[in-house]
Amino acid sequence: MHKNQKSTTSKAVGARNTAQVVAACLLAAACALNNPAWASDEAKDEAKSVDSKSVERIAFDSNRSGIFQIYVVNPEGGTPVQITRGAAPCFDPALSRDRSKIAFSSRRRANSELPSTNLYVASLNSRFETSGERLLGSGEEYSGHPPSAGYVDAAFGPGGSQIAATRFFLTALYSSQSIVVFNTGGGAGRRLPLSKPDVVSQPSYSDNGKLAFAGANRNGKGPNSFDNSDIYVANANGNAPKKITDGKFNCSDPALSPDGSRVAWSCDLNGNQEIFIARLGGSKPKRLTNSLKADTEPCFSPNGKRLAFTSEHSGNREIYVMNIDGSGLHRLTTSHANEGNPSWR
Repeated sequence: MHKNQKSTTSKAVGARNTAQVVAACLLAAACALNNPAWASDEAKDEAKSVDSKSVERIAFDSNRSGIFQIYVVNPEGGTPVQITRGAAPCFDPALSRDRSKIAFSSRRRANSELPSTNLYVASLNSRFETSGERLLGSGEEYSGHPPSAGYVDAAFGPGGSQIAATRFFLTALYSSQSIVVFNTGGGAGRRLPLSKPDVVSQPSYSDNGKLAFAGANRNGKGPNSFDNSDIYVANANGNAPKKITDGKFNCSDPALSPDGSRVAWSCDLNGNQEIFIARLGGSKPKRLTNSLKADTEPCFSPNGKRLAFTSEHSGNREIYVMNIDGSGLHRLTTSHANEGNPSWR
């Protein structure tokens, strides 16, 4: 699931194995409640006014208000608009293709005995105001000793009527991850029948029914020890998975282009995450970033020609945009907070 530890965010990245990543994610969400409020004067001074006629938006999570909440921003720049509120952190946003719905994870309704992370979906109007919020999945469904458990990494399926997410369960003695699909209208989730690798996470769909995900196998060195995570692409139902990466490095954050012709991901190269892209069908992966700080969490624009991603280049986590050949790089958010997990629709 998540990646290199963002101790002040909702995720961790591919520098860590998939079990460690779960712990980092939950620790971040809990710690976010104690973060001080961050100044956003720089963002306000530099931001352009949001063009209300522009349809596309990038959703992301940020602790600029003191705890993590979900925001949307014009991909060409502007002042982000906050769309979730409350005392509990909200993170990992996913916009539907038509921007009529948003899915996200939150510690809402979590109790002190079971630190669960829950999955929600809500409707969005043209002013990006939410309504009809619905709980889809909760870590409280697990019984036994209080684990770290719940749902993260939401992704809308083709057509927008279903949402896939990573379901995780972590104790000191055992961890598991699987991909579960929910109907947006509610009801029990359905686990995708992926028998291998041992743990799978981070679903991403194309419009034509392909599914990308990250996966790793247990290495026998301990209950929570895994080989490097790889990127896979399969049919939407999880059938016929094909490994895209070669296992030499820890890879995570898969993102399929809308037409299903390309996949992007982040990869831990000796302790630093960089972004790669490849055309499905055999082309050699191309490295798009090359910096001394982590570049993670790529997502495609609706036309498949650009990528939004998270970078620590400025010292904290911010959202950047570039073309799919690595050109045209520009920084989209400019706050003193930590921001990440972009979803572009």
